[in-house]
Amino acid sequence: MFTNPKPNAIQDWTCILESTQEFEVNLAHNFLTDQDVPSQILSKRDTAYSLVVGEMALMYLYVPNEYAEQAIDLLESIPEANLDDAFEDEQLDDESDPTKKAADHSSQTDLENE
Repeated sequence: MFTNPKPNAIQDWTCILESTQEFEVNLAHNFLTDQDVPSQILSKRDTAYSLVVGEMALMYLYVPNEYAEQAIDLLESIPEANLDDAFEDEQLDDESDPTKKAADHSSQTDLENE
């Protein structure tokens, strides 16, 4: 049905990001806005069928031509997050925090006394 869909050619705008993940495009858009780089999202999601995967759910992030290089550099400067490591670190922090354990225990004791 679709073969290699391409972003629309919009005069004076450059597509810098293509994704099927709405959150990814929104995060990039918000990050660029915080850096004073104007951007616009073009969504080609098929909302009639609530399709959110594949070629029928592509989203594009555009910036004015004069900001394209700056925007690409900014997005490439964001380090990749390893969510598995972050989750493990959070679990380790919870286990090693004695105040949290004490607070949890005291709230249980209070409930038992009522």
